[in-house]
Amino acid sequence: MLVFSRSAGQSVVIGGGIDVKILTVDGIGRVVRFEFTVPQGIEIERSDGIHLKGKTENGLTKMVSYAQTDQTFNIGSDIKILIGKFEISRSVMVGFEAPRSIQILRGELVERPGQLERL
Repeated sequence: MLVFSRSAGQSVVIGGGIDVKILTVDGIGRVVRFEFTVPQGIEIERSDGIHLKGKTENGLTKMVSYAQTDQTFNIGSDIKILIGKFEISRSVMVGFEAPRSIQILRGELVERPGQLERL
């Protein structure tokens, strides 16, 4: 399992096409709010059996969900995200399980269109 500490506004990119962004972290209530951007047709299920629904535009679906410590999300059949402990610094530990062939990167390490022009 690969584990990252993430704060509000930070993301993780999975396989080059799935973006998992932290929208808010409430360390007191132990709740984190995510925005998932996935290719159209990819399903996400939370550990309590809820299938996330979202809006599709330009072949990408955006979904938003809340989670607490020890909850998981399954993306498709190969990728699992586990919500770990919350940090005092308003961050949360997030674990990722996926086949070795699927690359998982912190969002700040991924070059995005227009990024070089801003430097």
